[in-house]
Amino acid sequence: MSEATTVSVFDFDDYRAYLRAKFEQLKAEKPFWSHRYFARKAEISSPSFLQLVINNKRNLSRESVFKFSRALGHTKKEHEFFENLVFLNQSKSLKEKNYYYEKVARNTRFRSVKQLQKLEYDYFSNWFIPVVRELVELPGFRDDPEWIAKKLNPPITVTEARRALKVLLELGLVVADDAGRYQKREPSLTTEAEVRDLSIKNYHETMIQLAKEAIQRFPSDQRHISSLTLGITERQFQTIKKRLVEFGDEILALATGEDRGERIYQFNFQVFPLIQRDEPKPSEPCGGSPCSE
Repeated sequence: MSEATTVSVFDFDDYRAYLRAKFEQLKAEKPFWSHRYFARKAEISSPSFLQLVINNKRNLSRESVFKFSRALGHTKKEHEFFENLVFLNQSKSLKEKNYYYEKVARNTRFRSVKQLQKLEYDYFSNWFIPVVRELVELPGFRDDPEWIAKKLNPPITVTEARRALKVLLELGLVVADDAGRYQKREPSLTTEAEVRDLSIKNYHETMIQLAKEAIQRFPSDQRHISSLTLGITERQFQTIKKRLVEFGDEILALATGEDRGERIYQFNFQVFPLIQRDEPKPSEPCGGSPCSE
């Protein structure tokens, strides 16, 4: 296999996908390379462990990360990157995932390959960047970072305002016309599932926090916050979710009509459980409902 087609860990943001690709490369190069051979090389007792990890049926501990790296012949930098990638993928908390993503994204090779991904991560993970994107279409907009920083509520720093404009322009979400005026555009964002999931969770968490702060920041005539606590069935829950999506589409259609906006508002919709789900009974493996994959 040529150097051009060698599988590099720095090209991946999913360590299981990397292991699958790396194993296939090594097997193509060396017919004797097998799951059993890998297990011996990694000093792991189970020949099927690698396949279980690749299939998301087992996770890696810090010790097994070291064993995998050694068996794959990683350099020190490759091992450090692989370890951070493993814990990025396996972490449960948002705080841990962001911590390991930032470590992964510091790698020069990864940044060069995933430059667009990092920009999309920044877009969703910083609440003010989507706001600035909407701001460019409001009357009186100025592409002055100091003006932008003061215009937002809560205010942001001038550095953050500059970063917002840079990300929007590089992603093509905002473009400058012939006269130098900024306009919104709608290109597709293509971040891989792992990073998209992380960055969108960052976005929702921040917007929920801003909604909490809005109770004190704005008088009631400038906001609307209401809530309901209800007992509903699973079928009703799915119906409500569907209607909320439809209502969101109606609001979007209304807001994108002919009239230009005057002020930017945030709309949040949250529905979540307040008690634990009952475990299905042994005689009813799917809780009395039809089973599905």
